[in-house]
Amino acid sequence: MAAQRNERPSQRTNPSGKRVWQARWTDKTGKRRVGWPPEIKGTYALKREAQDAIDACYRREDEGEQVKAQGLTVGAYNKTWLERHPRQPRTAESYEQRVRYVLDVKLADRAFRDWPLDDVRRRQANDLVDHMLREQKRAADGARGVLRVLSAMWQDAIDDEVAEHGNPFMGLRVKSEDPRVTKPRKDTRVWSWEQMHGFAAATGEHEPMLRMLADVGGLRIGELLALQRGDLKLNGCDEQGCDFPGAHLHIRHKAYRGVVFEGTKRTGKAGRVAPVAEATAAVLRRLVPRLDTRLLFARPDGDVWGRDFYGDVWYPAQKATGIDPRPHEFRHSYVSLMRAAGVDPADLAKWTGHTVLTATTHYTHSTGASIELGRRAIGGSS
Repeated sequence: MAAQRNERPSQRTNPSGKRVWQARWTDKTGKRRVGWPPEIKGTYALKREAQDAIDACYRREDEGEQVKAQGLTVGAYNKTWLERHPRQPRTAESYEQRVRYVLDVKLADRAFRDWPLDDVRRRQANDLVDHMLREQKRAADGARGVLRVLSAMWQDAIDDEVAEHGNPFMGLRVKSEDPRVTKPRKDTRVWSWEQMHGFAAATGEHEPMLRMLADVGGLRIGELLALQRGDLKLNGCDEQGCDFPGAHLHIRHKAYRGVVFEGTKRTGKAGRVAPVAEATAAVLRRLVPRLDTRLLFARPDGDVWGRDFYGDVWYPAQKATGIDPRPHEFRHSYVSLMRAAGVDPADLAKWTGHTVLTATTHYTHSTGASIELGRRAIGGSS
C-alpha cells in the first residue's frame, strides 16, 4: 500500500467530552500510526498543531531512511541520541560519560565509535566487556553501568529504525566473581543513627539540613537541596487530600547543579510523604525562617546549593568527625536501620519512593543487630 503524504487530522471526542485532533498518519509500509512516541504526541487541542505533527512524522520517517542508507555509526548516532531521546539532566550527563568510556576502544582494529550500528553483534559486545575488565580495570558494577547505557542507546536506535539486528547489549551480564575483575567493589556502609547525628551536629548551623538527610524519608541529596519551606509540616497539614498524621515532609522536587526541577521518583501532586520523628522535629524547629528564599535549606545568598555544598558543608564535617560517609550512604542507612527496627517494608518503600523489592534488597544491608538474637535462637541444644 502506498503511503499517503497529504493526510489531515481526524477529530474525536474524549470520554470527558472534550474535542481533540488526532495526528494519525500512514507510514511507507502502509501501517497506520498516531504521532511518533515519545517525541511527537498523538492528540492536540488545535487542528493546526495536529497537522504540524503529521508533517513532522513524515519528515521523521524520511530522516530515518536517509540515516539507514548511510549505515549510521555508533559515534554518529551518539551525537544526537540524547537530543532525540532526552533524559533528566543528571541522567543524561551520566549516560554521556559512560558512553565516552568505550567510544575509542578498538574492536578488530576499528574504534567502537566507527562501527555501524547494525554491524555490532553479541561478539563485539563481549569483546567490549573484556576490554573494560582487562584493560580499563573496571569494577563489575562499573562495567554493568556502561552496558545498561549501551543497551538503552541500542533500544532507542531500534525504535528509530536505524538498528535492525536487535540489541546486542540486552541481557549481557558481568558476574562479580568473574576472574577478569580485579578492582574490588566499593561497599556501601551503614552508619548508625548516632554517627549520622554526630556528623550533622559537626556542621553547626547546617545541622538541621543533615539531620533531615539522615532521618526523613531516605532523601537523595538532590531532593534535600530542593526542599521548600512549605514542604515541611511540623504542626499539621493544610494540603488538600493529605491525611498523613503528625509531623511529616512532602518530597516533590529535586536539584541538580544549582537548578531545581519539578518531580521526583514515584510521586503525585503532593510528592511522596515521609514521617518526621519528634527528636528531628525539635532540631528543625530551630531553623531561622528566611524571607529571601522559598528554599528550606539555602546558601547564604538564598540560592540553591550546588557543588559548593560539598566544599562548604560535607567535607568540613568529614574532617571534623574523622569519618567519611558518602551522602547516598545515609539513604541506605535509613532504610537498613528502619528495616532492622521492624518497620513495615510497604510503608518504608512508600516513604523512600521505591518498590518494596528494591527497598528490601538493594537498600537493605546487615546492621549486625541480630547477632545475639541468632545465638539465643540456637540456645543450648546439642
